Amino acid sequence: MKVKKINAVLALISVLLLFTHSIYEVFSFLAFYYNPMVTSAIAFTLASFMMLHAAISMTVLGVKHDGNALDKYPKENIRTIIQRGSACGLLLILPFHIKTGDWISSKFGGFGFLVVLIILGILFWAFTFIHIGSSFTRALITLGILKSVKTQKILDWIIWIICGILFIISLFVIIKTQIILFKM
Repeated sequence: MKVKKINAVLALISVLLLFTHSIYEVFSFLAFYYNPMVTSAIAFTLASFMMLHAAISMTVLGVKHDGNALDKYPKENIRTIIQRGSACGLLLILPFHIKTGDWISSKFGGFGFLVVLIILGILFWAFTFIHIGSSFTRALITLGILKSVKTQKILDWIIWIICGILFIISLFVIIKTQIILFKM
């Protein structure tokens, strides 16, 4: 259980860093301001915490076989299935997310590739915020901070609303700016 608590702390720190990263990038795109040192510092710190979180999650799942019986009660385990599916989607699309800015600024692959990058960006942010929405209160439960089902439901709604707002704002601002950068 100690490993799960460490992983929950890593997950919550990752959420805080991700929200910081998202808000900073939206601000940067809106202000047309780019500071590669700040962007890189936030992104690499976030990536480090996320990689530790992912490694521990896979270890708990693979080595300790914790939570492997999802197929027995699929309705009851839908949240866990969504968590794991969104995490897999994130891991698959992350390399594209990391390189998107370079590819767009160099116009690599032309307009067709820009469209692919925008679609992958939409999927990346969807997987990201779905993963947070389905995981946040579970981390609090693991840490013993959250004990009431009623409070969990309220917090779930709050975190889903925050994730939805950040998703919409991020997509609107980032896609608009990516198209502007591609046209330059």
